[in-house]
Amino acid sequence: MRHPIDRHERERMLLAHGGINLFELSKFATREVETEEQRWLRSIKEGERLDADRLPAWMRTTEMRLDS
Repeated sequence: MRHPIDRHERERMLLAHGGINLFELSKFATREVETEEQRWLRSIKEGERLDADRLPAWMRTTEMRLDS
């Protein structure tokens, strides 16, 4: 049976301006945030432990500001 969203067999993009990604947060571990993907994963994984008044450097971006 063919999966309804199998891009590889049909060679078509699923979404013109985005994508679908699956991540296993339990397997994500990085000390240095180098990409936006890593920044979002780390914020999801560690968000509850962060102090909004003392955010780490990797969280100080326009997209990650809590008051925007």
